[in-house]
Amino acid sequence: MKTFEEFQALFNEDLNTWTLKQNSKEASFLKNGYRSTVRQRKNPPFAVDLVRADYVFKNADLQKFYNYFDKASGNAIKECTELEVLPNGDKIVYIRLRVPMMTDRDSAQYQHIEKVNGGLFISSQTVDWPACPPKPGIVRMNMTLYFYIRPDEHDASLTHLTQFLHHDLKGNIPTRLLNMIIAGEVVKEAKAINAVLKI
Repeated sequence: MKTFEEFQALFNEDLNTWTLKQNSKEASFLKNGYRSTVRQRKNPPFAVDLVRADYVFKNADLQKFYNYFDKASGNAIKECTELEVLPNGDKIVYIRLRVPMMTDRDSAQYQHIEKVNGGLFISSQTVDWPACPPKPGIVRMNMTLYFYIRPDEHDASLTHLTQFLHHDLKGNIPTRLLNMIIAGEVVKEAKAINAVLKI
């Protein structure tokens, strides 16, 4: 299980060690009601980069974000099945993704959710699970996600979301191309999340 302390260690890293990939303009924030900043850095010993996304949403509903994540919403989700609820309330979930012009990817994910400092922390990590062996014709991926969504300390109309993502789709995709694809998808995700968070 990935913990909030592990998230904090990443969150407190010097941003100068990350490469800026996208940063919304203020005019876009005023027009669309959200802004996003996406960064990447190397993630040894893995070949695939770690992605950090910082979002700010105006007039968002934290419970709707919980529902969005709990149901594994998103255009890329082809299947999401709850495999088991553990005694501590954490879940094992099977996720299958559709990947344009590629074979579908899947994994069993250990999902943990907790309330922290007035916000909601969610982690999801690929695990080997006996009830979910690899399936023929589908590539087993490896994915680690952190989400921390919390209200702004000074402006009640603003909600902050920080996401860390390590997503190795496996297969024969060149690493450089994979890093570009993942960063691009994270940028698109801000619009999708904003659409469901509105009060």
